[in-house]
Amino acid sequence: MRRRTKRTSLRPRPFIVLGLIVNLFAGILYSPVTAVRKIRVEGAPANDEARLTRLMQSLRGVPCARVNARAIESDALDNPEIRGASLARTPFGSAVLRVARRTAVARLYAAPSIGLSSEGVLYPASELSNDLPLVELPGDYPKVGLTLGNGWRAADVARLATIVNTIPAKGPVRIRVFQGGRLCLNIDSGVVELGDYKRLDEKVKLVSDMLRKQPDFFANIQTVNIVKPEAPMYLDRKGAPKS
Repeated sequence: MRRRTKRTSLRPRPFIVLGLIVNLFAGILYSPVTAVRKIRVEGAPANDEARLTRLMQSLRGVPCARVNARAIESDALDNPEIRGASLARTPFGSAVLRVARRTAVARLYAAPSIGLSSEGVLYPASELSNDLPLVELPGDYPKVGLTLGNGWRAADVARLATIVNTIPAKGPVRIRVFQGGRLCLNIDSGVVELGDYKRLDEKVKLVSDMLRKQPDFFANIQTVNIVKPEAPMYLDRKGAPKS
């Protein structure tokens, strides 16, 4: 005798409920109720706040789900002083653009309005302190926005500029970068030969200690060679070696 198979009926109710929930949330997100009404910009450079505010104003009336965050963030980065941008929005009508500015650790000697960021990026800056170290690059220095080029290591030079600020000099220190990677510092009226990029912390500390002990150290000394920090060499104002 042929057995009857029990048929299980497909219950559509859970799928209907799920579909209703999805449609409900989609409707809310795309609804004018979630449209951006309040905007805010945080961390903007003073000279760029108006542009970023106008950029955010373009979001007014746009439903939350239709906001193109990536496009806003990309447009915010048109200013080279801005290192990063992040747009946050909520379904309750608010949107906040947070921007992170580059931090200058030095100025370019040939163009003092160009800053060198802590990441080693050259960029045009609206404001730079006159107390920042100056960086003199070899020959045709890299274009603004580039981090590498012509034999200089931008990130390492940026780090050197940061630690050079510990030197108690009477004025801004000039960092000179030569073809092949040789470095030297112009401090007050003297020159400090650093050699390559190795042991920079140790070399700068040695110079700082010398100037703290003798603030007028370079009144009689023309050049200090600390390529080997354990065996520094000195030349006086007449070019004669001095112990």
